[in-house]
Formats: sequence, C-alpha cells, structure tokens
Amino acid sequence: MAKSFTRYLRPNLDLEARDGKIYHVPPPTKHNGLVLAAIVAYGMNKATGRETDDETMALWESIPGDTPVGHLALTQAVYDQMLADGQPEIDVDRYALYAQYYWTLGEDAADQVMEFTYGPADDEGAAPKA
Repeated sequence: MAKSFTRYLRPNLDLEARDGKIYHVPPPTKHNGLVLAAIVAYGMNKATGRETDDETMALWESIPGDTPVGHLALTQAVYDQMLADGQPEIDVDRYALYAQYYWTLGEDAADQVMEFTYGPADDEGAAPKA
C-alpha cells in the first residue's frame, strides 16, 4: 500500500472573485516560492531597518523589472485568466498580495496583512489605510 502524503502538501489556494468565479491557484514553483519569500523578507527588513542578507538580495535582484508579483504568487496562467475574465486590475493585485503572503507565511498571516492594509473583511470595498 502506498503512503499518502497529501495531508502534508499545501493544497491549491482557491480565491473567489466579486462575480463569484473561483480561481484555483496552485502552489508556486520552488524558485518562485523562494523569490516570494525574498520579497517578503526584504520588505520586512526595510520596514524594520534591518539589513537583508546576500542570498535574499540575490533572489530579490533576480526578478526581472517588468515581472508582476502576480505572475509569481498566482502563476502567470491564473493571473492572465483573471485579467482575461475582466477582473479589475486592482482586485487582481490584491489577490496577488494575498497569495504572496499565503504561500510564504500561511493563511493566518495573509489574512492579517489584508486586514491591516485594507481593513476588516466585512468592509466591502474598503480603501487601503495607507
């Protein structure tokens, strides 16, 4: 009998759009996951005045300047599909931000980042605090 590892694997991130459409976002590739972690670490270090180590900086600097974070966090296929489906770009950016923190720090942290940035979840369409 084969050993099942599914309980140890991160499932897809399912995101519901305003129109009710569900997008199934697979986990990022190993490289993209490392790059997302570098983006988060760089941002946290910048915010707290700490230096960023060379390995993290190398990952940060490896991101082509025209690459949307959404391609890394949502996958290019899901990102492009959201736009093709007519999802507002600002919403797609928010999905990407959520996914970035979801994949690197987990669901609770992603929820906290969104609440801190945009207000409580029941504030439909709330503008960013900052």
